Amino acid sequence: MFSTLDTQVIYSKYRFVMQDFLKQIIKEGGDLSKEYFDRGVTFKEKTHIADLLTEADIAVNDFLLKKIQETYPDHKITSEEADQIGPEDAEYEWVIDPIDGTRNFAKGIPSWCVIIAVMRHGEPYLGAVYSPVANELFFAKKDHGASMNGMPIRVCEK
Repeated sequence: MFSTLDTQVIYSKYRFVMQDFLKQIIKEGGDLSKEYFDRGVTFKEKTHIADLLTEADIAVNDFLLKKIQETYPDHKITSEEADQIGPEDAEYEWVIDPIDGTRNFAKGIPSWCVIIAVMRHGEPYLGAVYSPVANELFFAKKDHGASMNGMPIRVCEK
């Protein structure tokens, strides 16, 4: 059996690995989306004229879903581009927007990003926003602040 300290060390390592995994896959997904952006994309309307879907949305979504499912099969995944995956009562839920700003993306405007949040017991736990065009990775962890490209950031006091 594990002692309480052993359990805390294992759990802490699990969470550290999860945040590194999040940073890795969001950058890989962002790099994939930038490949599509650089060559130009086709798009179609999803539900109405202002709601677009590109081939990159699907490719990045599929990439992220596959990576998360392979690494964390017991986690729930909610994505803008797919049906919910995983157990409803999962401790962790990954919330994905494979390309936030699809209209800009589809029109060749370089103002879009990949967003992934991780919820734990329904509360925000980890979050990342990656802009591959600007090469900016914003990351936040509950009770640990936020960073951009590894440098701490904070709101202005005024």
